[in-house]
Amino acid sequence: IESEGRDRSNTTLPGLQEELALKLLALGKPTVVVLLNGGIVSTDRLAMASSKCALVEAFNPGIRGAEALAKSLFGEPGYNRFGKLPVTIYDSSFSDSVEMIDMSFTAGLGRSYKYWTGPPPLFEFGHGLSLTTFALSWAGDQPPATAVVTAASIGTELITVRVVLKNTGTREGDEVLMLYHVPGRDLKRPPQERSLRLPHRRLIDFERVSLGAGQARHAIEFQINATSLGLVDTEGNTYLYAGSHQLRVDTSPDSATAHMSGGSVNSLTMSVTVGLADGPLLIDTLL
Repeated sequence: IESEGRDRSNTTLPGLQEELALKLLALGKPTVVVLLNGGIVSTDRLAMASSKCALVEAFNPGIRGAEALAKSLFGEPGYNRFGKLPVTIYDSSFSDSVEMIDMSFTAGLGRSYKYWTGPPPLFEFGHGLSLTTFALSWAGDQPPATAVVTAASIGTELITVRVVLKNTGTREGDEVLMLYHVPGRDLKRPPQERSLRLPHRRLIDFERVSLGAGQARHAIEFQINATSLGLVDTEGNTYLYAGSHQLRVDTSPDSATAHMSGGSVNSLTMSVTVGLADGPLLIDTLL
């Protein structure tokens, strides 16, 4: 239903698929709906139809996909390898609020986890469940001090974020740690750039970690240069701006603050202060 030159007009399941799924869910049986698709699919009506419904987004898993899905869904040991959404999935009203063929990420309500300002999406970028649970903590049990970056240290000094991940459940499984850059609202941008919307957050690194039940991996490190905190201006060039920045390690898409899930912390934040006396530092050019 979608191909080059033929775009979808909405994000819902096509044809009678949603109606069929709703009739099955109305039976009240525990049901897993596996989605095989390319673009995002809004399943808000299915999610609300039954508390016994599980949704698995498989995208286009290839010729071994059915085997991998079966082993994962039936709990075969070693197959709790679920991941995180690489897209933001909106509810079915999305196409009523935005122009589907408008590719601007910042126009109107915006697009993606970086710029969306509309109602909370159905499933956020980075959302993903597992058959086990995980908890994050700082390596050494203490939040790191604010990292201070100056023009003299940008070329040589690395910013290190070090955390501990523990599998707090009863099954082995994978977790994906995501490192985000959260730009502060006090960044010293030129006047002509202040009308450009800042991203809520930007994924700059990630790592998949496999852990047995009750196991922990200590001192998982992310090392970045301050240039990773650069932001694109209206001309497409990337600049590093003075001011406050944050580095946040998440296992959950909740972008507000460190929060709890089942008694476990799944978000940690480190502060970075960039000082540039001579104004923004050009990192990369579009052309």
